[in-house]
Amino acid sequence: MKSTRPSTRKDKYLIFVTIIAIFLIAGGIVVALKACGGDEPAPVALTSADTVSTATTPAEPLITKPAPAETATAEATTPGPSQSAGDIRSVDWPSVTGAAASSSSSDAATKGFVESVLYQDLTGDGSEEALVLVRQPGSGAHLGYFIYTMEAGDPVMLFERQNVSHGKVELGTQAGSFVETEPVYGPQDPNCCPSNLRVTTYTWSAASQTFVQTASKLEPAPQT
Repeated sequence: MKSTRPSTRKDKYLIFVTIIAIFLIAGGIVVALKACGGDEPAPVALTSADTVSTATTPAEPLITKPAPAETATAEATTPGPSQSAGDIRSVDWPSVTGAAASSSSSDAATKGFVESVLYQDLTGDGSEEALVLVRQPGSGAHLGYFIYTMEAGDPVMLFERQNVSHGKVELGTQAGSFVETEPVYGPQDPNCCPSNLRVTTYTWSAASQTFVQTASKLEPAPQT
């Protein structure tokens, strides 16, 4: 009767072949996994910001274009706010009054000459007025005086007084006033030495838009 138990040598051979087959299969699986990237981390998706930062093409520099020449010129010549009236101190008063510039001028004897000009805000408008004194040479030494203001860059006369014999005019201590002093001669008084003086104060009147007499007094003249 034949025995059904395999021989020991044959069993050992089958076990050895089985082990080798297992190692081959395992090695094949490992190789397949590496080929498929199984051991590497999944790729990270780039955001739009990453894409821009890694771009190899440099961005073009920002260039600021200068304004057209025509525009700059137009802005430079654009007029500003309206300017104030012309400077009253720059007025040629001999030309305005028709008098000579000084007592030594050849026509001073016939036209008189500008003796002095006093500047002050006499009307309270914030701008200076000019008090122009014109003297006539001769024994009477008559004084004529004029007050001007500036309107639209031109002198405009506000007040006029003529033929004040040996007269004198000064700015007053009261705002908007000036004082005229005129000698008053007695019957025997010489030309040099009057007995009295008439002192008259004129003040600006906003209501009448001119200077009006506000005070007048007679006082003894100083004796020399």
